[in-house]
Amino acid sequence: MGAQVLYDSLIPAGIYSQAFNGPEVTQFGNAINLASNPAGAALGTVTVGMANFGPTAFSTSVTFNIYKIAAGGVLGSLIATDTKTVAVPAGKAVFNATFDFSSQNVALPSTIVYGITLNGLATDCAALSSNCGNDPNPIGSLNVDLNANVSAGSDVYPGDVFVQSLQADTSGTALGSNLGYCTGAPTGVLSTFQGVPVGCTAGYGSQTETPYIAGGLGIDEIPAVEFTTVG
Repeated sequence: MGAQVLYDSLIPAGIYSQAFNGPEVTQFGNAINLASNPAGAALGTVTVGMANFGPTAFSTSVTFNIYKIAAGGVLGSLIATDTKTVAVPAGKAVFNATFDFSSQNVALPSTIVYGITLNGLATDCAALSSNCGNDPNPIGSLNVDLNANVSAGSDVYPGDVFVQSLQADTSGTALGSNLGYCTGAPTGVLSTFQGVPVGCTAGYGSQTETPYIAGGLGIDEIPAVEFTTVG
């Protein structure tokens, strides 16, 4: 029996991407329903679409976490995690990073939350506050690709994502504009990894992004990922 696709928002490739630098994102993900897995096959791989907006090739550590989800969309306990060194190609490239969970022998529940962390940015942010949201290239140029299409599985909360960031309400780039700056929310409203909108008026990606994109994206963007079982 071949590998089964449990969730796929990877194909076709997204047009936009979410910056971690600037808006001080330390974890970014989504709550998803997986396609039926009647054989209870273990998770094999997770592939993440990524984008480098800088001219330099480099390598950096990235962690992919998978969590349970509790009632009301509350983040549950950690199910599995994998950290790998990702080789980032040069020159404003869009590419895929694959995380191998096959050795962990984990059969996932039907609904989960996942989160992606760019470890170098998170470490730099904790160690040197002046780098937090302003990390120099090349590491600050790495984004997670976005998409509006799901060909297998589904989103638990269409229009929402899961984010951890200190800048959701104040950043003038990327995350803040996509969330409508969480008008009226206190600074640090997303200081823990949680579902949004939290104090925001609409779904991620659908907000007006003045002066960046008049009228906003007009679509609900989600991270571009693919989950497959062991073949």
